[in-house]
Amino acid sequence: MSGQKNSGREDSRGGIFGKRKPKVAKIDFTEASLPHSRRDVFRDVLKNRWKDLLKLGALLLLFSLPLLVFGAVGEINAANIYAEYKNGAISAETCASEVAASNGAFALIKIIGYIIFSVGIAGSARVLRQIIWDEPLFFFEDFKDGIKIYGGQFALAMFLYGLCAYTAVFFSSATNGILYAIALGLGVFILLPAMFFWLSERTVYASRIGENIRNGFMFYVRTLFKSIGMLLLAFLPFTLEYVLEFFGLYNFIFKYSYLLICTFLFLPLGIMLWLLYTYSVFDKYINAELFPEILHKGFYPSGTEETAAEQSVSDKAAVERSEKTSKETLKEQTDESDKKE
Repeated sequence: MSGQKNSGREDSRGGIFGKRKPKVAKIDFTEASLPHSRRDVFRDVLKNRWKDLLKLGALLLLFSLPLLVFGAVGEINAANIYAEYKNGAISAETCASEVAASNGAFALIKIIGYIIFSVGIAGSARVLRQIIWDEPLFFFEDFKDGIKIYGGQFALAMFLYGLCAYTAVFFSSATNGILYAIALGLGVFILLPAMFFWLSERTVYASRIGENIRNGFMFYVRTLFKSIGMLLLAFLPFTLEYVLEFFGLYNFIFKYSYLLICTFLFLPLGIMLWLLYTYSVFDKYINAELFPEILHKGFYPSGTEETAAEQSVSDKAAVERSEKTSKETLKEQTDESDKKE
């Protein structure tokens, strides 16, 4: 994907007439070596851009620390309250009420952590978009551009997610378990996937927040089961953490050590996998008709009949689009103004 040639070793013995042989690439850079699908892009990034992924992991870990610290302190505080109950210092009713109050308070505090974390995600999304699209990458400048361009909507999304998490914690302490199940189900199976679509859409199109949110729900409904499966796959290590916690299969130290490792090593991969998937959805429902210039951006499909038919539709759409004087929705953001020379 990066298109870098591997320079062959120079023959120190020299060629005919004592002249050294010219440097020759071990593998010629041909069309066949280019990524032909988004799976190829994923493999190519793992192979050639792993250093950038590690840098993203370190930055994501840095921005996630407040959230992890708030969560850890909240658990320690709840454990201390329970220890007082075990020692007979407080009654069971007092223990339950104090634990509920502590969990609710720290759920509110964690909203601040979610917002700080969103800053790192916004910057990482920009860097990953540049890598996926095979655009020139200026790592830290693009990271800062992502914060500046996407940061507002990403922060809003994580603020809303934090409120949903607080609501779930609040209802978990209530006597009515049905309300907790409803809040948890709405957050995990409806709001969270639609929010992820919304954030992916923001990395491509400069639309108003309301349009992005509405389109996020639309894309999710159209690709319901596939999107749920892709979310579980992209963030499988974090899903596993919730499963282990639900069954109580690990302790406090293991939990936060596991989260630190997952954030550093696997979160950049999960974000990249989700972006690749959502970009394919955008190609199908948006780009093929409205923005053919970014259709299949970042890879080079093989000359199949399906690709040819899709390209024909794209060419026709491009002609029709050039004759229109305005569009109602989804204005493409190519960020030409902030491209580096």
